[in-house]
Amino acid sequence: MPKELSCEERSVLSWELARLCRAGLSWQDSVALLSQRPATPALGETLAQLGHALEEGQSVARAFAQTGRFPSEYLRQLEVGQTSGRLDQVLEALAAYDQRESETSSALRQAVTYPLTMIALIGGIFFFLGWKVLPIFNSVFAQLGVSGPGEGGRLAILAGSVACVALALFLLVWLRTGRGMALFGRGAAGLSAARARFASALAMLLQSGTSLDEAMERCTAMMAGTPLQGPAAACQAAMLQGEDFDRAVVSTGLLDSFLGGLLAAGLRSGGLPEAMEEIARRCSAQAQEKLTANLGRFEYALVLFLCGAVAAILLSVMLPLVGMLSALGG
Repeated sequence: MPKELSCEERSVLSWELARLCRAGLSWQDSVALLSQRPATPALGETLAQLGHALEEGQSVARAFAQTGRFPSEYLRQLEVGQTSGRLDQVLEALAAYDQRESETSSALRQAVTYPLTMIALIGGIFFFLGWKVLPIFNSVFAQLGVSGPGEGGRLAILAGSVACVALALFLLVWLRTGRGMALFGRGAAGLSAARARFASALAMLLQSGTSLDEAMERCTAMMAGTPLQGPAAACQAAMLQGEDFDRAVVSTGLLDSFLGGLLAAGLRSGGLPEAMEEIARRCSAQAQEKLTANLGRFEYALVLFLCGAVAAILLSVMLPLVGMLSALGG
């Protein structure tokens, strides 16, 4: 089964097709034009598959589905846009949504790369100390008849350093996956990130012509496994009981009162999709700020750990020397 396109690749493809379609080109001509200079090899293969399917007379939504490179929600939105005759608008909304998803994921990965690199560097330093430096001190101590850190201490340092490097490399790879990113689905940063995703998805659905009730149902399904799973379900239930949308999102904790005020203003002015986009932008910025603060505290802990580990190694080396000097002085 072919690998799905990344959020950034989907965003680029959706935006380009929407622009060419609005310029008056047919879908088949648009795909053929983009196939001449694809941004990535994966996009080149996808455009070739799309062009072949369109030449066979398949609809746009069906052609996208046959490639196997797009998620089900993306394909569902294409079907809605094709049915309503607003496919270009749907593609623009999908492009904006995927771009925000890509930016959020990229920001999270970049934020955690530095501290993980620090862990690997610390492990490398201690490995060098245990492999090269401590044996020299042990040899000197043995010649002087003084008990040093010993082979056991050296092996403990080597094992700990290897574990640090292995853990850092594993996390660097794991955080590039969807499961790894779910690590940040907790706490204030995870809540803001989930709110940004909810608002972005709702804006995309509303811009594609989906009704508010149906959009809320789909967004509730998308929030599964996030901190908003319960509040989203409660908000949908409250709406089914007749409560206004702007009141339901605040009363259930889906959004706070400040964001609820932005939503209410957009709802009353007829600009709900634009209001949700603004909420998504603000929540995304909040998530990045809170994540940066959390990582800042983590970096302080790393520095303290490094200082303590260096102090422990120095003491294991210096204490025998102090004892020897005291014995000589006595």
